Amino acid sequence: MRPILAALLIVALLVPFAYGDDFNVTRLARVDDYVGYNDIWGYTAPDGREYAILGEKDGTLFYNATDPVNPVEVAYIPGSGCLWRDIKTYQNYAYIVNDCIGGVQVVDLSDPENPLLVNEIQPSYIGHSHNVQIDTDAGKLYAVGTSKGMVIYDLAVNPVNPPRIKTWNGQGLPNWTDGYVHDLHVQNGKAHLALISDGIYALMDVSSLPSTSIVSWYNTPEDFTHSTWVNEAETMLVTADETTGTRNLIVKDLTSPGGLGTIAELGIGTFNIPHNPFIDQNDILHVSYYELGYLAWDLSDTQNVVQIGSYDTTPNDTGSGFFNGAWGAYPFQPSGFVYVSDMGNGLQILKRNQCDPSGTGAPALCEVWPEEIQTGAAPQTILLTGADYGTATTVHLGGTALSSSQFTALDDQVISLTLPTQTHPGLIPVTVVNGSGFSETGYINVVPSSGPELVSLPGQPSVGDQISHALTSQAGDTHFLALSFTPQPSELAGKVSFGIGNNFTDFLFLAPLATNGQGKSAVGPIVVPAGAVGLQVFWQFAALDGVATMPVPVSNVTLTDIQN
Repeated sequence: MRPILAALLIVALLVPFAYGDDFNVTRLARVDDYVGYNDIWGYTAPDGREYAILGEKDGTLFYNATDPVNPVEVAYIPGSGCLWRDIKTYQNYAYIVNDCIGGVQVVDLSDPENPLLVNEIQPSYIGHSHNVQIDTDAGKLYAVGTSKGMVIYDLAVNPVNPPRIKTWNGQGLPNWTDGYVHDLHVQNGKAHLALISDGIYALMDVSSLPSTSIVSWYNTPEDFTHSTWVNEAETMLVTADETTGTRNLIVKDLTSPGGLGTIAELGIGTFNIPHNPFIDQNDILHVSYYELGYLAWDLSDTQNVVQIGSYDTTPNDTGSGFFNGAWGAYPFQPSGFVYVSDMGNGLQILKRNQCDPSGTGAPALCEVWPEEIQTGAAPQTILLTGADYGTATTVHLGGTALSSSQFTALDDQVISLTLPTQTHPGLIPVTVVNGSGFSETGYINVVPSSGPELVSLPGQPSVGDQISHALTSQAGDTHFLALSFTPQPSELAGKVSFGIGNNFTDFLFLAPLATNGQGKSAVGPIVVPAGAVGLQVFWQFAALDGVATMPVPVSNVTLTDIQN
């Protein structure tokens, strides 16, 4: 038996689970055009478009998943034929490794619709790599399970061809260990290592690379430490042992002495195997489970860990202890959608749902996605999240009643529909109807796609300055420029009041701006009055189209400390 550094007597939290139940999770899409899948990761472009990156036995697939109901494959990057592939991203690059032969593939995502392979880092030195992890804050890449051990590269120096700064293969661990790192998570100068064949979790100090040191280590309960993750606050740690057993998924309390206190033991039956766990920014634990699919727990209350969702990506498999089914789950997209890779069923895009039924049988409506769209945008997929949607007959979208043939109830909790291109800003009310009544009203906020744009902005304004601004916007809009001050001095009280909803601001100056029919307008000069000395000034721009009755603010730039 291997020596154990320390142990605590714990009382495990029991979390009820009914095998095979899908609850509070909806599958939005499934794409399965290839054979044999492995890891999954994600990328968000600077303009907000979201992409799924899926490993396949002969290469890597890139999908535009901005519309989560209709993901589109945009690229395939070939690689060495291999069952094991892993992917991470840093800045506008994806880094791909495989556990058969080769180095780290570097894919440029500057144009995410056309990913481009730009380098392969040190294939002859690495030989192969089971996994890759990136400390995105420090810009350091860790290739693990290589022929040389754990190899660290400095992406902050050069993200395409980074220098190698460290190779580590067990220094600081007991002599009986082989030092093979299977997976890891790195943040804030700490590397959390999963050494699978040694059956241990180890904490490494990497704050002063290339210097490293082992801080502590311990055996995980089922002695086959596959993967690990810590939350953002570094108050809890999850480890997964990739083997059968009842204690193969453990959440540790890092605030306890030695970080050895146990928050929860989440193993599910003797023959169910967890693979990759992740904790998101809300302390939700997302786990890909062989044969069980995707499972989620809420860890935010450590005294009451609750399972909040599950979806079986391979419903025909039944807890045999075999290595098939869900490989990975990526839960970090801003939209909140979760990408799951299933070894036999490809990419699956899931949505977690938590909405209480109305109690009357009428539909409940808890969420509208997206909350905001722009005028002129292409027809947009809208997702309504609630309850009792299986019997929905009508969706009221603004002044239009959509029949059941014009929307899709993906399950009892999510409705998908298509919103046509909108030409005017404003709020669109949404309600869902069934035979028992109406849901609450939700809203879609339609905002101008290109409202007034500030072309010139003065520096610190002084009394008597004459300030001119040029603005551009959509042709046909009527524009207003308002110069306001806060706190408002008494001598400025009673000036023009400009209202947005129920919020009103008093302005010293309000002027309509003429347009030239091509969406260009200008105003000036405005003379800054003496009564504004020492106040804060706001330049606010608003647009009125031919329909809206209230102005829509589209920019707000703040200046301070007006001078004499």
